[in-house]
Amino acid sequence: MADEKVKSDPSAPASTEYSVSDFNSTTKLADSQIISDAEYNPFEHRQIEKPNTTTGSLIHLLKSSLGTGILAMPVAFKNAGLLFGAIGTVVIGLICTHCVHILVSTGEERWMA
Repeated sequence: MADEKVKSDPSAPASTEYSVSDFNSTTKLADSQIISDAEYNPFEHRQIEKPNTTTGSLIHLLKSSLGTGILAMPVAFKNAGLLFGAIGTVVIGLICTHCVHILVSTGEERWMA
């Protein structure tokens, strides 16, 4: 299969043939100017008609997380029991809070660097 010949494009001339071994993970596909992360600001290139605010994002996050949790909470307490359900809820809440803290601090480090 490594010696199999493939054409690059059906509309290309028939003489242009490449083998699979001509390509690897370091093959340069196009010339491009590399822009460092410090120079590139994605917010300058957005053209959104109705951008979302930080408050709106927080409300969507809470709505998606708490909405499902509130619906599932009675069944979880029924299956786990009152004591273990309360302890489990606190433990899972701490884990979720820690994960969100890691996510936010990583995002802040990324944009501050």
